[in-house]
Amino acid sequence: MKIHGSVTFGPGDARPMGGTFVEPSRRPGRPWKHYRLRIRGPEDVEVARRLGLPIYLLTPARASELGAPTSFHPHLLVAQELDPAVDTVYPRIVIRFGECIRDPRIEDLVAALLSIDPLTARLLAMRSQTFIDPERLACRVIQEGVAGPATRVGLQELAGGIPRVGPTWPQETLEAHDRGHTVTGLRA
Repeated sequence: MKIHGSVTFGPGDARPMGGTFVEPSRRPGRPWKHYRLRIRGPEDVEVARRLGLPIYLLTPARASELGAPTSFHPHLLVAQELDPAVDTVYPRIVIRFGECIRDPRIEDLVAALLSIDPLTARLLAMRSQTFIDPERLACRVIQEGVAGPATRVGLQELAGGIPRVGPTWPQETLEAHDRGHTVTGLRA
């Protein structure tokens, strides 16, 4: 299977089942079939993930499991090379380094959450301090270009390698936000 603006399956590859992969056009005499990835629900994301595609559905339930109770519309994290081949009902966040979302770590989810809800990203990072690698967090924030939101919520406290871009919200406001949320997830 190759990814290049569409998903292609070769003669020896397993064929996808169901309506997750849609064949937009037929090219006679070609050994490769081109498909577009149609994501209509969480089950379609799981089918694509089982096939090894760099895609991930970030949900409020997942953020809550990790210790940051929140509410937002689910967002589809899609690798940059796969993005042109995806049709979806979800808002999407294009991830520059797709390998990071095949099996996302906490730093990858914090970087993605900075695009959706910076305060929730901070809450998740602060509550998961013992699990976070500061160097990896700084690297992921820089790679995904979310240093501005990271600065606003003061993530430099955890990862000093994050460049400061713009002003930071007042520390009292950030601490009040952190205190105002109760831990409902697995990690306390």
